Amino acid sequence: MVEQSLIIEIKAIDKLHPNHVAQTLNYLAITRLNIALLLNFGSTSLQYKRLVR
Repeated sequence: MVEQSLIIEIKAIDKLHPNHVAQTLNYLAITRLNIALLLNFGSTSLQYKRLVR
């Protein structure tokens, strides 16, 4: 959590899957925040998703 306004979820896996997105959305619901970044450094290039609740 950054400044009580943003969640950053960092992964190091081959590919992002829908269950990773669902997990991050659950974090948003639990914390009642609105924005999250899902970052994956495990593939050959950076994968990212901006998620809004």
